[in-house]
Amino acid sequence: MPRDGSEIYYIPPGTEGIPDSTIESIKYNEFIHDVEQDLNHPRPIVAGGTGGSTEEEALFNLSGEMAYQVVTNFDTHPYIPGSFYADAAATAPPVAGHAFAGIIYQANLAGDMVVEARDLTTGVNYIRIHSGGVWGTWGVDNTSQFVKKSGDVMTGLLTLSGGPTADLHAATKKYVDDLPPVIISPAPPTGVEPGTLWWESETGLLYVLYDDGNSIQWVIASPQPDTAVFVMKNGDTMTGDLTINKAGPAISLDKTSGKNQIFGKNAGLTRWEMDFGNAIAESGGNAGTDFVLWRYNDAGVVLDQVLTINRATGLMSVVADPIAALGVATKQYVDGKAPAAATAAEYLANSAPTKMLTPGAVWTAGNQLQLTDAATVTPDFSLGIDFQWTIGAVGRTLANPLNAKPGQKGILILRQDTTGNRTITTWGSAWLFPGGVKPTLSTAGFAFDVVSYFVLSSSLIFCTFNADFK
Repeated sequence: MPRDGSEIYYIPPGTEGIPDSTIESIKYNEFIHDVEQDLNHPRPIVAGGTGGSTEEEALFNLSGEMAYQVVTNFDTHPYIPGSFYADAAATAPPVAGHAFAGIIYQANLAGDMVVEARDLTTGVNYIRIHSGGVWGTWGVDNTSQFVKKSGDVMTGLLTLSGGPTADLHAATKKYVDDLPPVIISPAPPTGVEPGTLWWESETGLLYVLYDDGNSIQWVIASPQPDTAVFVMKNGDTMTGDLTINKAGPAISLDKTSGKNQIFGKNAGLTRWEMDFGNAIAESGGNAGTDFVLWRYNDAGVVLDQVLTINRATGLMSVVADPIAALGVATKQYVDGKAPAAATAAEYLANSAPTKMLTPGAVWTAGNQLQLTDAATVTPDFSLGIDFQWTIGAVGRTLANPLNAKPGQKGILILRQDTTGNRTITTWGSAWLFPGGVKPTLSTAGFAFDVVSYFVLSSSLIFCTFNADFK
């Protein structure tokens, strides 16, 4: 196409016709085809066109801006200077799930630009910069210049237009400085202006320096209490009784260290002290701050702890053993009076007849005692009540028992070993059976026979025999 570097169109050489001369079809056709191609080519700006084949190219070439660009992906969108909109589903927005509208600012032909995106949910304006071919991160516009409503820190001074006129208005320095000062001291301050407030630190009373035109004096700022009638908060002595009359009356002692104490006195001398929490430090697990009742002597000097209740365990301790019938007993006093308990061995041997028998000792004594198999077996009745003997051979002897106590009764289990057919051929003279007939044992392996006995004396043991328990 015959254009120069400035996009100016020129007719191809040899195209123009000569009067009264034949037009060459080849040159003519080349010319009209050249014109056709030129007319379908984007018009250059110098020829009244835009130089672009698309709307975006035309706007860019004419340095125009595009309105209402629809952004679906903030990272990949081909931004053109102008305005845009992105719905809540757009990718990589400043705030996920929010819709935005904003402006694109083009800085140069290299593609450096600034994108402002206004959050249509919160109204916050976000900024993102494209520089050197790289996108920066989203930031909030001008956050360092304004104070947030939800709370913030100002780095400069705030100046108000005037003093406050309503209770919740911010106060200016002048408004505060013009207020009368409040001075806290035990004695009236001197050299101050009328209107000054004085908080008397001894009594807690508030005074104002009042000028009535004739004199200047300190006047109580609230009705004057009669200190002879009322009790001082910082400590005082009541001359009458105190009665609390209300639903659920309570007195609370809240210590910060030391004890919670109540004293009982006589003529100024302490006689009793009650600690609702002593000075033992709390260490967790409900330990410390125990309850204590103290007694004092005639001179008002502490004697000892009469009563102590451990806060962790709830257990109570008194100062000593009782000396009167209705005195509170200590554990050591009770332990010293209670009869000693016999052991199972003492019960079996009847070696401690004055001791108390406990259920535990009885059941322990009732455990079955195993007899060791031998050619002659001699049970010791001081070691058990019920016995078992697994017979290991033929022709065994059961001798008279040792330490048989009159009145003792129990059972003797005679058991065959795995082989069976074991026998007792000799019985001691004290073992007596009905009709004087000694029993015949069962013969099967592991068979059980039982002899029930009653001791009449060491030489007379009455027995019954029951065979083959199954």
